[in-house]
Amino acid sequence: MKIIPAIDIKNNKCVRLYKGQMEKETVYFENPLEAAKNFEKSGFSRLHIVDLDGAIIGRLENFRTLKNIKENTNFIIQYGGGIRSYEKAKQVLDLEIDYIIIGTMAIKSPKILEKISNEYPGQIIVSLDVNNENVAINGWKKDSKINIFDAIDDLISIGIKSFLITDISKDGTLEGPNLELYEKINSQYTIDLIASGGVGSKKDLINLKNINIKNAIVGKALYENKVEMKELIE
Repeated sequence: MKIIPAIDIKNNKCVRLYKGQMEKETVYFENPLEAAKNFEKSGFSRLHIVDLDGAIIGRLENFRTLKNIKENTNFIIQYGGGIRSYEKAKQVLDLEIDYIIIGTMAIKSPKILEKISNEYPGQIIVSLDVNNENVAINGWKKDSKINIFDAIDDLISIGIKSFLITDISKDGTLEGPNLELYEKINSQYTIDLIASGGVGSKKDLINLKNINIKNAIVGKALYENKVEMKELIE
């Protein structure tokens, strides 16, 4: 299993939210680059970055911070938050970011997503953030009324292969991931699945590995030393 550390950026600071609630933030680093370098020094090779401000507003708010991390580290980077147009997707990918994460646009503008995916094959990850198996959009603030399995079906039909699935009710809680949801998805689809939300211990990661999850994002558990970085690298 590949462990991907997470940096969520809000007001140019590295934070973590509780269940996606913007008003329930904890600041862990004043400078996100410091967090990135800390992860790089520990031996991680891939980094998950989310522009929380961009996710809410719908435009790239922390692009300069992304550029700073890109220029000063050697990570494979996956980046999302506020990418809701072809032009914004191109702006990020032209910075030579390895993968972009698209959420709201995947639900609201699938034709644009398909165009981007065709032009940048293999570089698109669709983020489906769920509450009770319904996909949330606009920075987790709005219920799309679309079931996650219907969304996956539609997105596979236009060629999407990589999915980042987050159970919002688990995110930032350290209470363990939604294993039942991931097992259900794995039983129905052959996709590149990245699990996110709720990891609070090494046992949680072992549980994910045991249900054949090959990629998992870890955030708060790293910042609060609930899991040792050295153990995760090994």
